[in-house]
Amino acid sequence: MTKFVQQGVEDTMATLCRMALQTQYADLPADVVRHVKLTLLDAMGVTIGGSAMEGIPTIVSLVKERGGNPQTPLPFYGRRVPANEAALALGPMPRAMDCGDLHEEAGHSDSF
Repeated sequence: MTKFVQQGVEDTMATLCRMALQTQYADLPADVVRHVKLTLLDAMGVTIGGSAMEGIPTIVSLVKERGGNPQTPLPFYGRRVPANEAALALGPMPRAMDCGDLHEEAGHSDSF
C-alpha cells in the first residue's frame, strides 16, 4: 500500500483527504477488505433486525409526518424523505437491538 506523507506545507487533514481520494480498491490488503465486508454485512443485519423494534415505528411516523423534499428512500417503511430525516429514522435502528460494541454477547466490532 502506498505510504502518504505530508507534501510541503500541506496540513494533516489535506494529507488524509489526498490518501482517501487516491487509494484504489486494489491497494487495500485482503484482511482489510474482508473485515470491512463483514462489518458492513453486520451493520445491515442489525439495522434490518432493529427496524421494527420498540420505538422505531414511532420515529418513522414522525419523520413521515414532517414531510419535506423527498431525497432519500426510507428502507423497510417505503417512501422518500429528506436526507436528514432519513438519518434520524435510520440512526437508532441498529442500536434498537442493543448491538453495539459494548454488548458482551453480540461481538460487534464497532458502533454504527
